[in-house]
Amino acid sequence: MEIFISNSLEHSPPLEEQKAIAEVLSSLDDKIDLLHRQNKTLEALAQTLFRQWFVEEAGDEWEVGRLGDIIDFNPPHSLKKGKLYPFLEMGNVQTNQSSILDWYDRAFTSGTKFKNGDTLLARITPSLENGKTAYVDFLKEGEIGWGSTEFIVMRMKEGYHPFISYVIARDDDFREFAIGNMTGSTGRQRAQAQDLKEYEISIPPKNVIEKLNSAIEYIPIKIKANSIEELAEGTDINIRDKNIHVKIIRDPQTNIDFGDKEHKRGPVALNDIIGFKIIDEGIGFNNDNLQSFETLDSEHKIDKGCRGVGRLLWLKVFKSVEIVSYFKQGKDVIKRVFTFDAKTGVSEPSDEKVDLSSDDIKTTIHLNVTRGAKIGSVKSC
Repeated sequence: MEIFISNSLEHSPPLEEQKAIAEVLSSLDDKIDLLHRQNKTLEALAQTLFRQWFVEEAGDEWEVGRLGDIIDFNPPHSLKKGKLYPFLEMGNVQTNQSSILDWYDRAFTSGTKFKNGDTLLARITPSLENGKTAYVDFLKEGEIGWGSTEFIVMRMKEGYHPFISYVIARDDDFREFAIGNMTGSTGRQRAQAQDLKEYEISIPPKNVIEKLNSAIEYIPIKIKANSIEELAEGTDINIRDKNIHVKIIRDPQTNIDFGDKEHKRGPVALNDIIGFKIIDEGIGFNNDNLQSFETLDSEHKIDKGCRGVGRLLWLKVFKSVEIVSYFKQGKDVIKRVFTFDAKTGVSEPSDEKVDLSSDDIKTTIHLNVTRGAKIGSVKSC
């Protein structure tokens, strides 16, 4: 967010008032940036869980199928021409997050039709290559929206959490397949739904699907709450050129070594997952963000759809959380360490000034699972 203060002597407020205005706007900018980065972290966690269950730990007994076996593409709906319905432009779909920037009512002519829980995949170049993909959650109950004919609508079949369609649409292997199968003249190439249906995928048994459903259940809810709060805080969203890394932590106990004996074909046995390490290069847990984190079950902005219990999602899956955050405080960089668990809540933070530059600002979050416990009711994901 850029801040502009008029230089007109006739209309300018006093200098101290200008500084106060700038400070408020800067605070809003940081808050919006934090919410945006929380959403990226949630999406990255969902993608990591999906790849673990559907790809890296696929069993020999799993059915090898096609994406069309678990996803309906462009499911039909009827809309009356000339009647107003919620309309989504391609320009309001983001390239790196699921949330939709804006929509409006428009008289229906022709286009793709969708409902809440659908994923919209841009199929035309360069939108597909750039990553334009959205998860629909802005419609009223039972409402049907519509948009560009350049969307492909993806809807999970019964038994799968709807958000899995978005996670698949963001998967690197799937996107490579979609881009590689685009057809048409140079500059106007498009992916076709009938080709995407043929994408090969391992289909896990029902119990694994149910575990994935449970693990990601609250992720789209929290993303939506954050997106609503972004809109309430301001209209300009500042997305920093930073990264979020998600690392899987496994039990250090080694597998049995069978020497030079030939192994039975199948997936390599992996040690149990005992947690995740998330490194976020955002603004960190400064005083304002820590205070927000400590306010459990807050009713702040409940009228806008925010539930104030997002951090409790962690304790649904993980035993404890350890946080080490570096953030700017004036001209200084502060290292803040605290923990969070169901028994004691948020611990008293330990702060110290450190000799680091602004480029070193980051937050490391350790999500810990009790050894032998289950993530989303599963021992390893």
